[in-house]
Amino acid sequence: MNNRYLLGAGVALALAVGGAQAQAQWFAGPSAFYFGGEGGWTSLDNQSNSFGGNAAKGAPAFSGTESFNSGYNVGARAGYMMGPLRLEEEFSYRNNPISGLSAPVAIVGPGKFGGNRTSYAIMTNAIYDF
Repeated sequence: MNNRYLLGAGVALALAVGGAQAQAQWFAGPSAFYFGGEGGWTSLDNQSNSFGGNAAKGAPAFSGTESFNSGYNVGARAGYMMGPLRLEEEFSYRNNPISGLSAPVAIVGPGKFGGNRTSYAIMTNAIYDF
C-alpha cells in the first residue's frame, strides 16, 4: 500500500515539474545555423539476383545469391534551427563488402570474387523538437 502512495506521489511530482517547463513555442527562441557528422554500422540481407536470359523469348536465366559482410556508413548534415523547428540537408554514404557469391560455376567460373555494395543518399529533413 505504501508503495502505491509513493509511486502516485512520484508521478504527480514529475507531472508538476514537467508541466512547469512546457510552453507554446513555434518560432520562439534563438535561431542559428548548425552542422554535424554521423557514422555507424550497416548490415545487408542476402540478395537474390537473376541475370542473363530473356523470359519472353524462352532463353534461360541464371540466378545467384550475394551475401555481405557488415559495413559502415558516414555522413554529414547542415541546417538552420529556428527555436524548436529545424530544416536540414543530409548526405549519407554506405558501404558493405561482398562476402560471397553463389551462382552456376559455368557462369562465374572458379575463383574468388570481391566487391562492395554502396549507396549514396541525399535527404531534406524538417524536424520539430518537442
